[in-house]
Amino acid sequence: MASRRLPLSWLVGATVVVLVVVVAVVVLAGGDDDAASLPDRAEVAALVLAPHAGGPEQPLGDVLDDRPMVLNLFASWCQPCIKEMPAFERVHQDLGDEVDFAGLAIANPPEDALGIVERTGVTYPTFGDAVDAASELFGVVNLPTTVFIQADGTVTDIHTGELTEDELRAAVGDELGVTS
Repeated sequence: MASRRLPLSWLVGATVVVLVVVVAVVVLAGGDDDAASLPDRAEVAALVLAPHAGGPEQPLGDVLDDRPMVLNLFASWCQPCIKEMPAFERVHQDLGDEVDFAGLAIANPPEDALGIVERTGVTYPTFGDAVDAASELFGVVNLPTTVFIQADGTVTDIHTGELTEDELRAAVGDELGVTS
């Protein structure tokens, strides 16, 4: 029995169709364009924070002081958050003059969040977000989430998941241009 071959033009056409479908899926899925989903400077500056140490609520723009910032979103019920907090504290101690660090408790009663801050030895400022504005602004799906913010309020990256000390140092270098 003789085998029948498909015409070359048919094979080329089928290959083109498959490539078009693959490109369409990548484009519709968002591709690699994370910058389009990052909040702008005005939105970041307007995010209202409630300090855990007391005092009036204040916009994040008032907390930024001409230095880049690492904003760590956490919760007392999040084990990876608790695990990474001492590493954040160590990097904060090393880079505190060059990079601001802040913690933001998401969907957490203040007393629970403060308990974790005290247990982990964190000394950088921590805040609460009673209305989950940060979750919405930064598109938080899972915790921990770490936001890297330039001194002018530009968000350069939003990282979801636990960071080790080495990963955090590398990200601070890559995203904020500060190395230890």
